[in-house]
This record gives sequence, structure tokens and C-alpha cells, in this order.
Amino acid sequence: MTTLFEVKTGHTEKVVKALVRFMSEKRSDSKKIMVKYLMLIALFFMLPRALNMPMCGYVICWLIGVLIVVMALMKDHLTYLNTIRQDKYYIERTEIVMTFGHAGFEVQDEEKKFYKYHLINHIYTDGEMLFLIVEEGDVYVVPKEDLTMGDPDEFCRFLEMSANKKIEQVSLTFRQKYFGK
Repeated sequence: MTTLFEVKTGHTEKVVKALVRFMSEKRSDSKKIMVKYLMLIALFFMLPRALNMPMCGYVICWLIGVLIVVMALMKDHLTYLNTIRQDKYYIERTEIVMTFGHAGFEVQDEEKKFYKYHLINHIYTDGEMLFLIVEEGDVYVVPKEDLTMGDPDEFCRFLEMSANKKIEQVSLTFRQKYFGK
């Protein structure tokens, strides 16, 4: 296979954070989960008054409500911490080499996998990373800065043309939106 573009990457903190943020955004039930959190919070803030509880009941219920608020706000960070604790690629600092040629792309980590471009179901970007979702359900994160062979803009155009898919924008972080980083 003639290599047109090459990426040498791994599961770094930046890659794992981007993957967690991406997966959180693409989950179909994330809005339902937030509604459930809000209902629980309202319940724990109103429960003491409805049951005429003594002051210690108010304090306990409000503390539980505040804990739920913190969990709701920190859910992506908690998922990130859990992921880095379990991800063998992150723990072992495994290098992942992706080579892109005319016929398809090859991913080499502990084993080699070859995909033809028509197996790519979706391509997303957050500006810094590309997320390739292939037919088998695998998600490959391609940091543009880890491209060792080729230009990032040409690479994006090449992927769109080869996979016959448009690159879709996902939510940018606050820093990416307002500071361009």
C-alpha cells in the first residue's frame, strides 16, 4: 500500500478527554439523563418541606441535592477518570500508527487492521481531532497535530473524498470557541 498520510498517536490525556466529550455529545440519551438529574435535584430540595422534616432533614436532603448537582456537572470528568483508569492503551502508552493510502487505511497498535474507506460511517471533527466511526463500531481518534506525513487540510479533503462522507462539526470546547486553541 502506498502511504499518502500517516498518523502516529496514542491514547494521551488530550485524546481521551476529546473521546469522552465526543461520546457524551453523541449519546442519544444524554438529555434524558440530565432531565432525570434535574428531577432528583428538585425532589431532594423540596422533600424536607413537603414532609415537614426537622432542620437536620433539610440539611441532609440539601446535601444530597448538592451532591447530585456536582455529579451532573462533573459527569464527563468522572467518565474521563474512569476511562484512563481502565484503558490499556493509556496505561501502557501504546503507540497507534495509522497509514492512509489509496485503497483504505491501516491501523496498527497491538494488531493490524485494514479498513476500506467505504466502511467509514461518519467523520466528525472538533477542530483539533477527527473522529472516524467505522462499520464495526470502532471509533478512531485522529489528532491533526499527530499527522506525521501530509497536511491536515489536505488530509481532511482526502478523507471526505475517499469515504464519500462530509466531515461533521461537533461541539467545540469553551477554549476552542473563544480562544481558537
